[in-house]
Amino acid sequence: MLDRSPIATLSLDLEGRVTVWNPAAERIFGWTAKEAMGLPLATIPQDRLEEFEALRGVHRSGGTVIGLETVRLRRDGTRVDIRLSLGPVFDQFGRLAGSMGLLEDITASRRAAATLRRQTETLQQILEQLPLMVASYDPSGRVEFVNRELERVLGWSADDFQDKRAVEDCLPDPLQREEALRHIRSGNTMGRLIRARTRDGRVTLTSWSTVRLEPARPV
Repeated sequence: MLDRSPIATLSLDLEGRVTVWNPAAERIFGWTAKEAMGLPLATIPQDRLEEFEALRGVHRSGGTVIGLETVRLRRDGTRVDIRLSLGPVFDQFGRLAGSMGLLEDITASRRAAATLRRQTETLQQILEQLPLMVASYDPSGRVEFVNRELERVLGWSADDFQDKRAVEDCLPDPLQREEALRHIRSGNTMGRLIRARTRDGRVTLTSWSTVRLEPARPV
């Protein structure tokens, strides 16, 4: 079972020597089981030694660790992001014999998250520079983002709209307010004329167009 697991599985005795090193650990870290068995771990970066000492305390006391995200070293010296869970191992007499760790390689998911974060930041920068008013809503119609142009023209910020009364102040006519919310929820509509009130009390005619983004975020 351990041989087929896609997650690196290893065990250490109470002296910190490797007693289990499955094929996934070989694949992720680069050391074969023959090379790793009976030796202390060689996967700890210098900047994680303090963290590792704390984990050794958990290891020696029979404690558990669930889902710790950290960094380890491959045989070639490159770093790998992992999610670590650790639990005690007992011998046939019920005495603590060491610990078993499950180490999941999360390098790809972290890289994807970083890429998505950069793309989101770039998109927000673009939206901030547009000479059009832009707002993003969740599926219930709650405002999540407004750009600088909307703040400049109407005077309302995204934080203002967290207060339901601000939405009512911006769209004081109940029928128009309900129409605007239907417009937002429907998505992919163009050029709906709606009278909006600015924060300083002026009424201005605005043209609303909505595009539904995945997963169901209208803009």
